[in-house]
Amino acid sequence: MPAARGPAAGRGRGRGGGWRGTDAGPSVTRIVYHLDSGDRAHFSNVLRYLKEHLGAPGHGPADVRIVLHGEGVRLLESASMDTATAIRIDTLRLQGFEFLVSRRSMEARGLERADLHDVIRDEMVSSGITELYRLQRKGFTYIKP
Repeated sequence: MPAARGPAAGRGRGRGGGWRGTDAGPSVTRIVYHLDSGDRAHFSNVLRYLKEHLGAPGHGPADVRIVLHGEGVRLLESASMDTATAIRIDTLRLQGFEFLVSRRSMEARGLERADLHDVIRDEMVSSGITELYRLQRKGFTYIKP
């Protein structure tokens, strides 16, 4: 299965970098997933979609971002996350996926970065909606599962 390419693939996690092919290299598929629901069953399905997305035949390198805002930020709450989900998220991160979390949504819900599963400072965005807009303007394909 081709791996996603992102900041976690070789350069450490963080926002804004992403993997970029050279002019002679392969074309990079850029995708942003939009998650604003706190429904854990839906989130489990989305994690499966992400894994399957890159397993599709002929799929080359990809820069995949998952923007969580609204109730979606609760999906990364450590206290309510089971071990299997944490492992799935960690595996996706190791493959280069970036989970970007809305600071506004966290503040509205009284959450701190430490309340979330392994979220680093560079994965915090001021506004999830603004980040979705910014990424689409940069050529990311928008998917709302």
